[in-house]
Amino acid sequence: MKTVEMLDKLLAIAMSAAKDLRKFDNGNTAAGIRARKIMQNIKDCAFDIRKEIQSKRKLRKKTSAKITSD
Repeated sequence: MKTVEMLDKLLAIAMSAAKDLRKFDNGNTAAGIRARKIMQNIKDCAFDIRKEIQSKRKLRKKTSAKITSD
């Protein structure tokens, strides 16, 4: 999956949290629990994006080093 697609997924998850956060601000405790779960999903998605970026960087370094050594 491309990193831009992964970011789009993260943004969609974040937008889904907005509804529950508004409800929580108005006193709905259950919405706060749902929002916390969504925040965990955002954290996991962000971590996946970071891993993808890191692996692509390492691959580019290897490719670059291989080209320059030839």
